[in-house]
Amino acid sequence: MKYILSFLFVLMIGSVNAQKFEVSVTKEKAKIDYDGYLLKVKVIRNDSIFETKPGDYYAWNGFLREFNLSERVMILKKISPFLNDFSLCSRKVYSLLPLLGEVMTKQRPFKEKRYTIAVEAMFFINWAVFSDKCRFLSTFPVLLNVKTKKVVNYNDKKSIKSLANKYRDWIKRKASGEAMRGDDMFFLINGDIIWNGSEGLLTEDLKLIMEKYFYMGPF
Repeated sequence: MKYILSFLFVLMIGSVNAQKFEVSVTKEKAKIDYDGYLLKVKVIRNDSIFETKPGDYYAWNGFLREFNLSERVMILKKISPFLNDFSLCSRKVYSLLPLLGEVMTKQRPFKEKRYTIAVEAMFFINWAVFSDKCRFLSTFPVLLNVKTKKVVNYNDKKSIKSLANKYRDWIKRKASGEAMRGDDMFFLINGDIIWNGSEGLLTEDLKLIMEKYFYMGPF
């Protein structure tokens, strides 16, 4: 019996190792609102294909919920290089609304209509990970300087890099085996550059409300 169990265990390990899991993130040339680029994410797991159509942001909502932690990390690592890509995004700024619940962001007025691939990559991470909780974080791909209280220009590389570094640190933490949590969004906006609309999350009152009425633990 001992040898049979050992044999079965080896077969199970072999089966897991034989599973197919491939990730590709590409920057596609596009001309929707501007002559620019859009990101495309494609994941192949065994016989299933999960992919986002460039520019179809509603397909992002909860995208990573389909995968376990190690698979999510693989996807995020593929997205990570684009956090330093300042090519113009082909879509103009528009609001991505949650499928459920009202928008709860504290939005500052802005005139910016453009954003970069780096911002699109972070915006994708927001919605792919936190899904409808982004109604508290940001529904627009626009950044805000907390100190100046001004919206960040689309080509302000210094400010964009500041927030992108937070996302890189967060990805490294998840790659070390740390579980993804709903309250990770607080870590991502713990700096001078945040999402325009996420100022409310900096207040203790809103944090307490979210912790009381929403599941903010590991998933």
